[in-house]
Amino acid sequence: MNKYRFYLGVVLVALGVALPFIVSPLVLSTSLSSAWKTSIIGVAIVGGPEVFMVFAAIVAGRENVKLIVSKVSTLFSHMVGWHVDSKFKYYSGLSLIGTGLLATTIELYAFPEQVLLSNGQIGTTYINSLTGDFCVLIGFLVAGQRFFHRMVAILRY
Repeated sequence: MNKYRFYLGVVLVALGVALPFIVSPLVLSTSLSSAWKTSIIGVAIVGGPEVFMVFAAIVAGRENVKLIVSKVSTLFSHMVGWHVDSKFKYYSGLSLIGTGLLATTIELYAFPEQVLLSNGQIGTTYINSLTGDFCVLIGFLVAGQRFFHRMVAILRY
């Protein structure tokens, strides 16, 4: 195992995760048109992290990727009891996912003009949609490993 390749892979993974949070405020503060801002932020949110993950896998190598995945999964399983399944956790996670999706959808479709205010400031809809996204992510962690594997199986089908 090459330590430099491992740490470079970890840095690339961290940059990929942080990319949307770094790019979005920077782009919103520019004087670009709304169409360009939307396009750049969309690429940063949808495609940017995946590109960084692929580069991290290429740079780190197979052994280091397995090590990174095992360390991250061990961390999350100890933090949220990922391997423990119960009805309470399942329904709590499901309600968090539903609430997050519902809040994000309602905010973005009902108040699209509030995403970016006329003076270039971030609107409340943007902040509320980020909160809804966090609810979805936390809901997946709370719902547990069995629920996550069910969703992966549905997406693979």
